Amino acid sequence: MPHLAHVALLVRDYDEAIAWFVGRLGFRLVEDTPRAPGRRWVVVAPPGSREATLLLARAAGPEQEAAVGRQGGGRVFLFLHTDDFARDHAAFLAAGVAFREAPRDEAYGTVAVFEDLYGNPWDLIQPREDPRHALVDRYLAAYEAFDVEGMLATLHPEVAFRNVAGGAVTHATHGRDEFRALAERGVALFRSRRQAVRARGVDGDRVWIDVDFSGVLATGEALRVSGRSTFAFRDGLIVDVVDES
Repeated sequence: MPHLAHVALLVRDYDEAIAWFVGRLGFRLVEDTPRAPGRRWVVVAPPGSREATLLLARAAGPEQEAAVGRQGGGRVFLFLHTDDFARDHAAFLAAGVAFREAPRDEAYGTVAVFEDLYGNPWDLIQPREDPRHALVDRYLAAYEAFDVEGMLATLHPEVAFRNVAGGAVTHATHGRDEFRALAERGVALFRSRRQAVRARGVDGDRVWIDVDFSGVLATGEALRVSGRSTFAFRDGLIVDVVDES
């Protein structure tokens, strides 16, 4: 499955860039490997980064050198997420990082624009948590733990559920009691099960997740399938669930 591994940032000098990102932003040096004469493969990453990293690429030639500090054409093109904006904003200021503005609260979170050592603008942002995503995560965690009561705690009394496979509805319930009966049959059907979320988003008033499901049936047979689940909400609870594969 393809995934984003590195984003290249043009720099004038490897060592000055390493010193700035590690010393001022607290990034970790992931790799520094010599390549062709005078060239190095230098990768840094924030301490909380799980996949994508920043490749520090020394500019080669006048065209690339002219783009150092102007890689995004003057607009923010790099976004550094944090789980504690106040902590990291204060730490960056103390380390001498230049901010272009005071922190501001937006619908999507708390944000402020800062510059790296070459003047590229970055967003430091603490995303505002959507309570609907947190509720879906609770539902998924209870599902994987075979916790029927935990699943029901996330559901509206009038919850509707549909499972759609190959365009045909295979199961449908209405209300918590019918959902409970179906969920209890599912508990008996599986030894283990997991839904790995590959992507998530919002479409109008619904939240969707793309998942890779893997499970082991009570018979010992392994089952794998990919699909999408969508959720609608009422009164702070899930009122509609559609699983499609």
